[in-house]
Amino acid sequence: MWVDVFASAKANRVFRFCAWWTLLVTGVVIALLLFPEANVGSQTLPRLLLSVFFGVVGMVGAATSLILLVGMFAHLVKVSRMSAASKLLWMFLFIALLPVGEVIYFFAVYGPRRAAATV
Repeated sequence: MWVDVFASAKANRVFRFCAWWTLLVTGVVIALLLFPEANVGSQTLPRLLLSVFFGVVGMVGAATSLILLVGMFAHLVKVSRMSAASKLLWMFLFIALLPVGEVIYFFAVYGPRRAAATV
């Protein structure tokens, strides 16, 4: 049953969207952390609108990151045929590199195996 759920085209589209959106939000957060002086200043209307926009992007990013984390963790535990040591290593990477760990898993394990299964 779990294999069918994770092998579906709809699940692949959802996880792909979540992976790319999580990467986008992570890049925006890193850029904002690298250039904090861009965040300081008077609150004019354009800055306020930009703050609202980044807030919405961040909320969507948090949701997509959570969906991807739960999906890739469930795939790792239920579907993956890796050894126990490999699974523990991936779980550690999920936690240590949050939110990038599940994106790496998607592109390294889930995506290529999904593509190979459809060929």
